[in-house]
Amino acid sequence: MLSPDEQTLTMYKLIILYILKHMNGAMTNAQISSFILERGYTDYFTVQEALAELAETDMIKMEKTLNVSRCTLTQEGSEMLDIFLYKITPAIREDIKEFLREKGADFRQSNSYICDYRKNSKGEYNVTLQAQEDKEPVIELKLSV
Repeated sequence: MLSPDEQTLTMYKLIILYILKHMNGAMTNAQISSFILERGYTDYFTVQEALAELAETDMIKMEKTLNVSRCTLTQEGSEMLDIFLYKITPAIREDIKEFLREKGADFRQSNSYICDYRKNSKGEYNVTLQAQEDKEPVIELKLSV
């Protein structure tokens, strides 16, 4: 049996999985955190703990480019959410859907442009710029600077 603290953390994990499933795409750590923090569900450190545990157990995939972590729902995460969906109250589910209706388009647009740079062995930087649509690259530009 889970302790009350573990039950609460499990609820935040389910909320994160639900957000990602209904977003239908990647979201940044900051975007996920903004929902939970704006609604006063918990504090920043608990959100980060929940995200880290979800990534460790392969419920979500986290990709870091520069200082931005993008999270996507994995098949395992989707299946886990389907099993435990009943634990998320209808009020919280509606709150999430409203949040995504309000901000989802902005999130999708901001996540459709990806930029990364890495220092190479010559001391130069390899820069990659990518525009995506529906998670698929539309254009990619690579430069050495």
